Formats: sequence, C-alpha cells, structure tokens
Amino acid sequence: MLTVVNRCANRILALRSAQRSVALLSSETENAATKKKKKPPEVRINLIENTTLTVISLDGAKKLAAKKGCQLTPVDSPAHWMLSGDRTPYEFLAPSQKASKKVDDVKAQGFKGLKTSIFSSSIQERDIAVKIKQLTKWIKSGYVVEVAIDVSENSNAIRAAVEEAIGDTAKLPGTIKRDSKTLLKLRYEPLIKPNKKEDELETAGS
Repeated sequence: MLTVVNRCANRILALRSAQRSVALLSSETENAATKKKKKPPEVRINLIENTTLTVISLDGAKKLAAKKGCQLTPVDSPAHWMLSGDRTPYEFLAPSQKASKKVDDVKAQGFKGLKTSIFSSSIQERDIAVKIKQLTKWIKSGYVVEVAIDVSENSNAIRAAVEEAIGDTAKLPGTIKRDSKTLLKLRYEPLIKPNKKEDELETAGS
C-alpha cells in the first residue's frame, strides 16, 4: 500500500515539476518575443519641399531621396516655421544644387570660390607637376581647393608633393573629406582670405 502511495506521490511531483518547466519555458519565450518587438524610437523629421512641410521618418526620407537621385541634407539657417514640433528640417538637393551650395558656403566664409583637382592612379609625372602648379595658383588667388587622389603606390608621394608646394600659402595639414581604400579626398584653405588681403593692403597704404 505504501509503495502505491509513494508511486502516486512521485507521479504528482513529476507532473508538477513538468508543469513548472513548461510555465517557465513559456514565460521565457514571451519575454524573448517582447524583447524582439521592442524597436528603437523612430526618428521623425520635417521634410521641406519649396514651401511645403511634411512630417516623415528619417529612414523614409532617405529612401525617397534615393528614388529621386537626390541627397537628403539638413536645411541651413531654417525659418521658424520649418522647426515645427522641434523636429530637424531636411531638404532634397540634386547633385548640381549640392555643388552650387558648396561653392556658396565657401564664398560665405570669405574665399573666392571652390576648385577641384583630381590625381588619377595612372597620372604621369609631368601631369602631376602641372596640376600642382595650377592648384598652387588657385590657393594664392584665394580659392579653397579640394584634391582627390586615387589610392595607389604613389598617392602618399603625391600628397606630400602637394603640401610641400602649398606650405607657405595654405593651412596644413589639409582637412580629410574622405579616406577609403580607393580614394583620398582633402580640402586645403588659403592661409589668408582675399578680403583680409585687401584690408591689409588698405592698412599698409594709409
């Protein structure tokens, strides 16, 4: 009789243990599902198109920009109405608009403009010298110069030659705009802005 009772008790204990295990497993599964459902809060922006403001997610705006072939960029000096809801205002810029905007930004800083000099991986020695001579003239004239160098066994030597030639007229080292496995892009600014040169000449003549 005791044996039968013990067997029944053992079965009841085993059943309860199994129920606890199932309950624990179910709880862990629910917790895992809850964790998976939690996503970072969606970033929403004010998309400005002409005089229209659209509230949209940042990811959605990026996808829309890719479809349009434009770049999504924050609005410079936004008007008060563009800041509705304390959201950052963005706008679409076409490649040509982006280039024009870069030039405008440089001029706003007091420089004459923006020039670009490209050194390909197959460039010849004499062409390197010609390009360096040209960009040196640009910097002396008050232009900001962006130098793009294809990465090769000669890219470090080209950069060194450029900076040696402009050492007396440009801020060194140049600002690295891009540094990848295939391209090194640097920006060099004149030491003295054109408007400052004029001020110095006026001061010297007075």
